[in-house]
Amino acid sequence: MFENNGNVFVVPYGLIQVYDPLGNLVAKGAFDVYSLDSLPESIRRYDTKVMTYQKILLPGIYTAKIDVTFGKTQRKLSKTITFFSQGMFDFAKIGLGLVILVILLFYFRKGIRGKIISIRSQKTS
Repeated sequence: MFENNGNVFVVPYGLIQVYDPLGNLVAKGAFDVYSLDSLPESIRRYDTKVMTYQKILLPGIYTAKIDVTFGKTQRKLSKTITFFSQGMFDFAKIGLGLVILVILLFYFRKGIRGKIISIRSQKTS
């Protein structure tokens, strides 16, 4: 979100860079001078496509840096934030799959143990 506190409209442009926990650049996106203007005394949200440079993004704490230039004087702003990302994994589906797997293993283990006991009792009689 870009907040214009001035009394004239401005057209911001800049670069967004995302770094993984090891400091490697994993994604980058740009918004340019053809983006929408920000009117005076207003807040505008800019959506930007970000291109990833890695095939797999692992869960972890990532850092995003944005550099913005705007106005006739080419004023520059920079902001860095950190955030947790689950990467390319859907934890809900993985968790559900693990729960189902544990239930199935418990059920089949119990069934196999019962069959082994009945086979042993048949051999002893």
